[in-house]
Amino acid sequence: MSNRRRNDYPGALHHVVNRGTAQTMIYRSDADRRSFLALVAALEPDYGIRVLAFVLMGNHYHLLLESTEGRLSAAMQHLDGRYATSFNRRHERNGTLFQGRFRSERIEDEVQLARTGIYIHLNPVRAGLVARPGDWRWSSMAAHARGRTPLPWLHLDLLGTRSGPEYLDDVVGHATDVEGMSRDPDPAAALAWTSPVDHEPALTKSDHAVALAFGMSVDELYALVRGRRNPARLVAIVLAAQVSALPVAAIAARYGLTRPSSVRTARRRLRSMISEDSALGQLVAGLGLDLTADE
Repeated sequence: MSNRRRNDYPGALHHVVNRGTAQTMIYRSDADRRSFLALVAALEPDYGIRVLAFVLMGNHYHLLLESTEGRLSAAMQHLDGRYATSFNRRHERNGTLFQGRFRSERIEDEVQLARTGIYIHLNPVRAGLVARPGDWRWSSMAAHARGRTPLPWLHLDLLGTRSGPEYLDDVVGHATDVEGMSRDPDPAAALAWTSPVDHEPALTKSDHAVALAFGMSVDELYALVRGRRNPARLVAIVLAAQVSALPVAAIAARYGLTRPSSVRTARRRLRSMISEDSALGQLVAGLGLDLTADE
């Protein structure tokens, strides 16, 4: 993707993405996602940015935008900056959240527009987070599939006929590993919070305790680095499940795991590591982690 500002003119369409620094998670809770979407909602009145489609993943986001006033750079700097500030405050964190300036690709024609929308909405499926595109709560897929939305800032009409059953067929047709999807998803569920209990204080305390015990930053507990042995991350995942009583699916989403069963896998891996490392066992015991229970 290119960041050349000359590509931003009134009426231009852009596919915008940004990622967490060092692959860290930029959303750790539904409160984070609600906070981000609240800032996205303000982009149109403040910067003339219309939102056509979106998906919030674990360590990155995708937005499909129309820049009606040619102010994309200012809008995205505001969005990323404000969100990073609120995220750091909420999680008692310091430092840079995003890996750098956002990346954007200008949409040149209708074919590219269609492909970009499908690519965005298939992200959760390709990441293994859900089996069907409409099952991911933090995406505009459900609204597009139904052809209407409770979100006043989401402009379904800007995709023309790519909304409703026609658009649904396009997405399913490109998801070869998806056999079907409900034609009547509930778009209001995208902003629903299923638990009235605020688990964040306990989770924040748990994360900080693990980071302190292992002599690392909290960000390293959320960094998704394949092939690297990170027992502290395993401890954080299992301890979070213990102290919050959240469903394992919520814990998995928080730490960027591809499926709820990964929480149980983390517990088993930790047990195995402790059997070979007595020092790790003592450290885990000191954190009050119970490895005997199954989720």
